[in-house]
Amino acid sequence: TATMQAVAQEALSEARLDRDALRDAALVVGTSSFLFAGEADYWRTLTDTGEAVMPPLPPPGQAALRVAGQLGIEGPVLTLTTACSSSANALLVAAALLRRGEVRRALVIGVEGLSAIALSGFHSLMLLDPEGCRPFDAMRRGMQIGEAVGAVLLEAGDGNAPAGNPLLGGANLCDIHHTTSATPDGSAMRSVMEMALADAGLQTTDVAVIKAHGTGSLDNDTAEAAAMRTLFGDDLPRQRQDDQPDEDRRPAGNPGRRQCHAERQFRGQHVGANH
Repeated sequence: TATMQAVAQEALSEARLDRDALRDAALVVGTSSFLFAGEADYWRTLTDTGEAVMPPLPPPGQAALRVAGQLGIEGPVLTLTTACSSSANALLVAAALLRRGEVRRALVIGVEGLSAIALSGFHSLMLLDPEGCRPFDAMRRGMQIGEAVGAVLLEAGDGNAPAGNPLLGGANLCDIHHTTSATPDGSAMRSVMEMALADAGLQTTDVAVIKAHGTGSLDNDTAEAAAMRTLFGDDLPRQRQDDQPDEDRRPAGNPGRRQCHAERQFRGQHVGANH
């Protein structure tokens, strides 16, 4: 929670606000899980006592409640755990709170720590590439797992706010094709992108950059590429940001928050789609 509190303070500093501005704000945390915290407690006990004792696993929302208390947040506190889409969904939930007028500001924190259990799970699915991440490459073999934490502060606009980084719209959708695989033809991904564009009131020709999930796995990249081709056709932007550039590792629950950080270099319009 110390790191989460630190990035929240950095977000406040960039926004030129103090903690009083968060008193009635919402806190929305996105993470695939807090397994890494339980694993850290386990190894700490093993090192200190020499005994392998399974620590109690706190509910995911406990960390968010602790951070809210440290920051003096008295508004709604939510934790979303939807695997890789956790932080992106957290952004959408926070935006919905703002649109409904339930809060004036929302602090969104994406956090993911390296978990041995999660790493073993991806290894068992043969989704780890020992040679590095190569999204959409013909020789791709999978992903690499990393860790990250970041924060974004959202504020309700009145239409007269100065130019910045507006979140024009977004959508999410559950692809129920398979537990671990996307719909092969990319139809579910196309549907959620269409929903996001409609929510933002934009056309495909308005999109300058696509931030792809880009796991580097055979099935996901095939489906994602098919979705982009069928939706955008000749309008497919030349610029694309992948979650996994060769020099980077991918934090499982935090791509959405990292996307917002990357988009700060662009001053155009932004639309979010998440499946």
